[in-house]
Amino acid sequence: MKACSLGAGVVLDFGCGKAHVVSLLRSRGIAAYGADVFWGGMNWGEDDGPYRQLLSAGIVREIVDGKIPFEDATFDVIVSDQVFEHVDDFAGAAAEMVRVLKPTGRMYHQCPPKISCWSLTRRFRSLTDWRGVYGRPI
Repeated sequence: MKACSLGAGVVLDFGCGKAHVVSLLRSRGIAAYGADVFWGGMNWGEDDGPYRQLLSAGIVREIVDGKIPFEDATFDVIVSDQVFEHVDDFAGAAAEMVRVLKPTGRMYHQCPPKISCWSLTRRFRSLTDWRGVYGRPI
């Protein structure tokens, strides 16, 4: 990934998993952070090292009760890769992403074939409640 393809600034990988994207972006000088829902007893084996370091440094954070643990308007860019098929509360997740996204920010989401980009766009646009609260159209 090139920094210019994401736009300059601070990036959130929503649903970051083992934080491979976060690690890659940070290795290229991009201020990248991750957030995910983790579960007790999670053990990814010997490959845990970089992920555990990012977690303990606060670069990767746990989403608890649907809340992304970053301040309002923190991120210039939010990315996700194959995440939305695992999200039960789409409206809540969308509202949280909009909350932590800067007013001029952008989101880039890759979805599996069962969730088309048009379907995702319609779902975001149908959430008039959070658009009213946050005052920004998609």
